[in-house]
Formats: sequence, structure tokens, C-alpha cells
Amino acid sequence: MRALATAFLRTPTPAFAVLRAFVLGSLVALSFFALENLNKELRLSLSVWTEGRSPLQIYHAFRDQTFDERQVVTRSALNGGWQPHVVEFRGYRDVTLFRIDPMTARGALQLGPVVLTGRWSEVTLRGSDLERALSAWNDLRVTSVDRETLRLEATGPDPHFNLVVPDTLFDPPLARLTAAAALLGAMAGLAWLTLEIVAAFLRRFFPFVYVRARSALMFGWVLPVLVCAGLSYHASDNITDSPVLGDAIQNLLIARNVYQHNTFSIDNSALYARPSNFREPLPPLVVGLYLKALLPAGQHPSFAQLRAGDKTRFVKLSNLIWVFAGLVGVWLLMIRLTRHGVAGLAATLLAYLYFFHAPAYIDSLYTELPTATLLIWCTYALFRAVRKLQARYFAAAGVLMGLLALCKASFFYIGWAALLLLVLVMLFSRRDPKATRWQVLRWGAVAGLCMSLTLAPWMLRNQLQFGYSQVSDRGGLILAGRATLNHMSDEEVLGLLYEKSPQLYRRLVEGTRFAAKPGDFERGGRWQRLNRGVSSFFESDRRAAYEGQPDGVVSFHFKAGAEAKRRLNALRAQGVPHAEQVLDQAMKREAMAMIQADPWRHIWMSGPFLWHGFWSFQKFEIPLIDPDLQEVLVESLNLAAGAALLAAFVFGLFAQRPRLIALTVMPVGLLLFYAFLTHNIPRYSTPAHPLMLVVLVVAAHRSLAWARHRVGRLGLLSAPWGRALRRRAPLVRG
Repeated sequence: MRALATAFLRTPTPAFAVLRAFVLGSLVALSFFALENLNKELRLSLSVWTEGRSPLQIYHAFRDQTFDERQVVTRSALNGGWQPHVVEFRGYRDVTLFRIDPMTARGALQLGPVVLTGRWSEVTLRGSDLERALSAWNDLRVTSVDRETLRLEATGPDPHFNLVVPDTLFDPPLARLTAAAALLGAMAGLAWLTLEIVAAFLRRFFPFVYVRARSALMFGWVLPVLVCAGLSYHASDNITDSPVLGDAIQNLLIARNVYQHNTFSIDNSALYARPSNFREPLPPLVVGLYLKALLPAGQHPSFAQLRAGDKTRFVKLSNLIWVFAGLVGVWLLMIRLTRHGVAGLAATLLAYLYFFHAPAYIDSLYTELPTATLLIWCTYALFRAVRKLQARYFAAAGVLMGLLALCKASFFYIGWAALLLLVLVMLFSRRDPKATRWQVLRWGAVAGLCMSLTLAPWMLRNQLQFGYSQVSDRGGLILAGRATLNHMSDEEVLGLLYEKSPQLYRRLVEGTRFAAKPGDFERGGRWQRLNRGVSSFFESDRRAAYEGQPDGVVSFHFKAGAEAKRRLNALRAQGVPHAEQVLDQAMKREAMAMIQADPWRHIWMSGPFLWHGFWSFQKFEIPLIDPDLQEVLVESLNLAAGAALLAAFVFGLFAQRPRLIALTVMPVGLLLFYAFLTHNIPRYSTPAHPLMLVVLVVAAHRSLAWARHRVGRLGLLSAPWGRALRRRAPLVRG
């Protein structure tokens, strides 16, 4: 890539400049034309009225494919009201069929107009047209039809129907597309030719400026920042106006109260906001400041507008701050590790495709995205600290550890453990004469002090408000849930291994007792207590948890919540001040007692929970490749990246390599902490994914360097094909 760019810049002949501009413009036009033809964007919009509150599920299938549990979108529904649902699909394959499960119980149901919007056309179905378009009815019957509305009755526990997508939605207008591609190619060629003219002018009349500009563009900060900014802009396409769901609702509530009331509170009120400490403060603080900076003065959008209204996409666009910072951090870390721009670009693109571009992280307000970004920068600071052996880098690492703890409370413990381990490895390593015993201890103390000072304001606030200084309230509930899960049966452990397992494992165990059979995760099935998702008992579990009735709950997940709600109601009835904090401390003590009663069972169960959360790489669709093969590629990448991270950590620990420990200790700490002390759903381990990919690219870079060195020692690079190998392997330079 450098050689090509250098050749382009050094050739002064005008004819060649025009030829290069033409070639570039043609490539841009052809790429645009191909991508627009491959692009199969589709939007499904529908309005549903249900008699009771129930989740709605939308499955989608591609051409010549069947429905898959991994290809489903879940939305909540109002109780006795109309609820609009908008689902967008972006990819390179035609979505040809939908299966819509509007509810999970018997009752009345109404469907308003259904709108299918492709990239080039739109189809609206309503009333009798909608009835004719639907097929494969199950547990549903039509009661009446008018011009706008289709009224139905759910007659069984599994009501659903199919909707076929017309092929015309994916047919592009070739004439308009060709004209647009030609115009874009001409603009790109003209821009390149202009740059060539400017470069030739500077090279001839201002050579010093030309050299500085060329160096900044090719080898400095300019190219990484431009690429990361472009990727961040591209990521905004995956941020939609879909509702904020799950735990992200709590982050949005706190952000709204920071914006409107200048306080951290989980109250949903426009008039008051009582201070709370239910979640970590940093992510909602960033969103609240973003709203303060960009919303017009005096504008106070309601929580409904922010969660599922006209301000929803606007508030989620704040995620681009973390996306850009995370991508720049990956590139910068790779430059420090390999001193090679191509390796930096490769790691940045992988991190973008499999994390920073994934809607699961950027189209919501979960804390995984900010955690991943801070984890990258904290690892960068630790690596620089160990390499430079300067107190300022240890201080920066301490500050970033504190910020990580304010983003995920688990890093309060992970940070201290990681810092202690790094100091011990540096003490025993003695690889650098400057790293004397007292110097290492002083650097560790600087990092610990800076971490403590970063956390001090928040912990002091909690001490003054609630009488305790912990970062967040939720630790007791999560630990109690994990201690309860230790007592699942061995049969349920098999379900834990299967539930989030890769397809490679599922194919291996197919037909054995290790594999799921129909009904295993439903009521009465052997793995029913593991099902925290949509099921025939999901709504009854949710209601029982909300009302504090653990005896009416099936799943482990809702039983823990129901028990906590029951005890919280009792404490509030007794007039106990700060009941949430009192309950959290009590549950934490009880959970620790349960773990200490059978510590070996807890340690043994950490293995299945590590497996349960490990397989969490998001799929990135690759054009023209079979979906099953894509699944295998993603799972293989997940395995290779995770294995590289864990192997690098273990090798660094036993070989006493402080730099390897600095690179791996924080993400490995995250994986082990969540496997050991939580139920470890796959979302928990995702902040480690960018650093997994960084370690994998570094391992590939070092392997290529080793192979090149071995070939060189054998004298094979002196042969003609050997010289060609040297020219074609720029990744191993430096």
C-alpha cells in the first residue's frame, strides 16, 4: 500500500496524473454500483394492538433459508393500546419472509397497516389486502376486517403468522444507479487530479511543506484520525429510532435526570429526582452532558420521547463519541505494539466490523460500548507505562482504571487485582535495570493513588447520601443470583453449556443428551429454569417478579428479581431508610455465605459460566458467502481471538513478561470476574472483544515476522521468488 501510494505521488507526468485520476474514478464508480446492487436494506413498520401486555417477536429468513432463533427481534407491547414497531434490516441478502409472533397467550389482537420499505420502493398492506398477504396462520383466527384494521383472536399459546416480502422491493433502477455511479466516479477522479496538481506545485516550489504534509498524511495522525472518523460516520447508519430496551432504560432515566435535574436519579418524574446509586455514573453522565450541549435551551423532552419517540435516535447518536475514541485507541495501541500502519489498520477494521459497528452495542445505551473504549485506553496506558517506565503513564493508567470502575463497578475489583499482579510480575521480572524494587512499588502506588482520587468524589457522594461508599447498588442482587445458580442440577449444567453455544458444538452433540430437544426450554422442560427470554411463561414470570412473588416464577433470572422485590417491599413497609442499599448489603452477605458453604462447587461452576459468556462475537455479513460458512468463520474468529488473549496472558505470567501482562490483564480480568461472580450472559464479555482482536493481529504479525526471519536464515529470500515474497509482505516491516 505504501509503495503504491508513493508511486502515485512521485510520478510527475501530467498524462499519468490524468490516467491515475481516471482509474481511481472508475474504481469508485464500480464499487458504488456493486455495493448499491448488493445492498438489501429493508424496513418493516407495523402497528399492533393487544389485549394484554406481551412481547412481540419478528423472525426473518433469507432466500432459501429457514427461520432461526438467532435471527429474531423482540419488542415489548403496551397493555390494551396501539404500539408502533419499526424494524430495519441492513445487509447483502434478500429478506424474503417474516414470521411475526404478536403475543404469547390467548386474547384479542388487532393489526394496523403494515409497510414494507425497500431501498427503491415501498409496499403498504392494510385491511383485506393484509389478510390476503399473510399466511401460515397458527393459533389465530380472523374476527373482522375493515379498511385499515385486521382484527384477530389468539386461540392458543403460540399465535403467529408469516408475511412474504415482494421481490420488487430489491430491484434497483439501473439507469438512475448508473448515472449516480458515473457522477460519483467523476467527482472522485476530479478531486484526485486536484490533489495531484496541488502536490506537484508544493513539491516544485515548497519542497519542505510538501515533505511535511506527505509525512503527516502517510505516517502521522492524519490518516488514522480520518479513517476512524469515516468509520464512525458509517456506524451512524446502524443507529435507529428503535426503542431503548432492557437495562439501558435505567441508564437513559439517569441521563435524563442529569440533563433536567442535575442529579443522578432513577426516578421517572418531570417534577423531582431523588438521588440514587442504582447504576454506574459515567455513561449516563456523558449522555446527559451531550443532551445539555446539543439540545436547544429550555427544551425538556419527556422520557417517552427519549426512549421511544422523536428524540430516540438523537440521544443514541451520543454513542459515536465512544466509537471514535475506541477506534483511535485500537489503532494507536497497534502502532505501539507493532510499529506498522497496516497492522494498525487491520486491527481497527476488525474491531469496527465485529464490535464498534454492531447494532447490539451502538443502537442502545448499554454500558458495554463505553467500557470497551475505556478498556482499550487503559490497556494502552498500562503498556506505555511498562515500556517507558515513567510515573505519568502509571498515573494515566490509574485515572483510566477509576473511570472504568465508574463505568462498570466490577472494575473496582478488577483494577486493584490487575495492578497488584502487574506490580508483582515487574518485581520478579527484573528485565529493566531502571525498574528497581522501590521504583516499581512507587509506580504502583502512583497508579493506585490516581485510581482512588478518580473514584473519591463519587464514593464520597454515596457516603454522604446513603451512608456507604460503594460504586453501585446492584452487586448484591447479581452475586445472590450467581450463588443460587451454583445449585442447578447437573442436567441443567448441560443446558447452560448448550444455550449460548456455537454451531460447531451443536453439530457435534446433535442427537445426544447434550443437545436440546423441542420443549426443553419451555414450561415443564428439563432446562425451563434457564430460559430468561420469550416463552410461554415469560409474561407470568415478569408479573410475579414485579409483584415480589418468587413462588410464581419458573426461571432462575426472574426468581432472583422476585425475591429481591419481596424483601424490598417488606423493608419499605417497615420504614427502613435507604431500603435498597440495606437490601443490597444483606444479599451480598448471604450470597458470600452460600459460596463459602460449598466453594468447590462455585469454582467448578465457573467453567460452564465462562463458556456461556465466551461465544459472543457479533456476526458481520460477508457478501456472496453462504450463511452457514459465515457462522463458522465468526465462531472460528471468536475462538482464535479468545485463545490468543488467554494464551498471551498465561505465557506472560509464567515467563514474567510485564508488557504482555499489561496488554492482557484487564480484558482477562473482565472475563474471569464475570465467569466467577455473575451469571455471565454473553453481553458481559463483549467489551474484551476489541482487545482480543488486537492480540490476535499482533500474534499474526509476529508469526509472519518469525516466518520471514526463518526463510531469510535459510537463504531462500535470495532467490527470485524469495525477493517477490519480501516485496509482498509489508506487514512484517519494523
